[in-house]
Amino acid sequence: MRFKGAFEETQDAGDSPTDLNLPNPLNAAARTGRTRLVVVNESILNTYVLPEHGAVVLGRGPETEIFVPHASVSRRHAIIRTDRDKVMIEDLGSSNGTTVNNLPITPETPITVTPTDAIRIGKVVLVLQRDWDSAPKTDADGTAQMKTTAPEAATDFQIGGQAVVVRAESMQKILSLAARVAQTNMSVLVLGETGTGKEIIARTIHERSNRRMGAFLGLNCAALTEALLESELFGHEKGAFTGAHAAKIGLFEKAAGGTVFLDEIGDMSLAIQAKLLRVFEERNVLRLGSLEARAIDVRFVTATNKNLAAEVAAGRFRKDFLFRLSGVTLHVPPLRERLAEIEPLAALFAARAAREGGREPPAISPDALEKLVAHPWPGNIRELKHVMERAVLVSEGGTVEAGHIELLPSHPDALPRGPEYSSKTERAVRARPAASSLQGELESLERTRIVEALEKAGGNQTHAAEILGIARRTFIRKLDQFGIRRPRKN
Repeated sequence: MRFKGAFEETQDAGDSPTDLNLPNPLNAAARTGRTRLVVVNESILNTYVLPEHGAVVLGRGPETEIFVPHASVSRRHAIIRTDRDKVMIEDLGSSNGTTVNNLPITPETPITVTPTDAIRIGKVVLVLQRDWDSAPKTDADGTAQMKTTAPEAATDFQIGGQAVVVRAESMQKILSLAARVAQTNMSVLVLGETGTGKEIIARTIHERSNRRMGAFLGLNCAALTEALLESELFGHEKGAFTGAHAAKIGLFEKAAGGTVFLDEIGDMSLAIQAKLLRVFEERNVLRLGSLEARAIDVRFVTATNKNLAAEVAAGRFRKDFLFRLSGVTLHVPPLRERLAEIEPLAALFAARAAREGGREPPAISPDALEKLVAHPWPGNIRELKHVMERAVLVSEGGTVEAGHIELLPSHPDALPRGPEYSSKTERAVRARPAASSLQGELESLERTRIVEALEKAGGNQTHAAEILGIARRTFIRKLDQFGIRRPRKN
């Protein structure tokens, strides 16, 4: 007879074999942030609490910490390592292998896994379960206290050292697909509005891939001139141009064995697109001033907030390049479609801002949360971050109330009056054409918010861009896109 391990929770004695015997998440004792491993062995579900730090071996042998008595499982099949919120699985050279999201993993090569991943050892299914404090605490009389939890409780996992919150079903699906794509070497195109977290998706692909030990190098294509962009991507030889006093290795060569993330790919010139097309196809680069092509070994992930199909139709983006970079396309939904994530993100940003000021994480009142959820968030997560940083500052260490939440007005009647620029911007907002479709409504809203930001910033484009949580270059491009006259400098 085999005895239960110290971390083993249940062996469904007397319970229905279809019951997952986990503690009630509404029970205060369950709010510990623990990670559990559920082993689905034919008709039996066994649950184990994984150590916060350490490693456990799974297999058919009696010496293993997690005993899995199934013919498809080797004696020492796999090992699971945990380090706080990070969980990794490694196949120990088993006979029938280990798969993550139906893709086999390389033996003796650890891979990070999350609750969204489907894991199998042989024919046995493994499921990770995480506890988080999603239930409101109650007073003695049962009245709910609408206070936020600490950022550790609001954080689901870490990517690239950055806290990530995933509560919306749409984002869970995106990350699950990203984890599956990561096991291939396909190029990935990530689409989404500014500030939705496209870089997080790119980093997820990198950290879940076999290239995770290599470099993750990113570049914002909209932030550089064409000449600088070409030099950064391809590198140059000494004397290639005035000021090139030494040879320089480009981004593609630096990222050998890793991942290259090209953000705002839609802002590239047609000339750079043509050169990149060759890089994507041939996997080699030619430094500026060189005649010798160099082979590269990188994974490409690109991102943009533009409609590339429309850009192709307008002649601003190459059709063949679009086909090449979009081996798999992931669409990241905007924050207004991820309402379940607004509260934990707000708590996370508030706690982070408070810690930077040497204070305890603040609570957020129900009225403040209601105000946050009702906002359309055109600047998405980046805008929410700036709003919460300001709210923590003006709350002076107390509870964040609705009055501390300063949002740009969503209706032209709410525009504040300001010097000179006010009447012109208000007329421009009121004169916008009526939207006849969902896309039209979104563009109309975006245009309104841009004009309102200019009004609030007194015509200062840099400040207006900061209010919206977008880059100044992107803001100026939006002005041109919507035909909004740029304020003259005094």
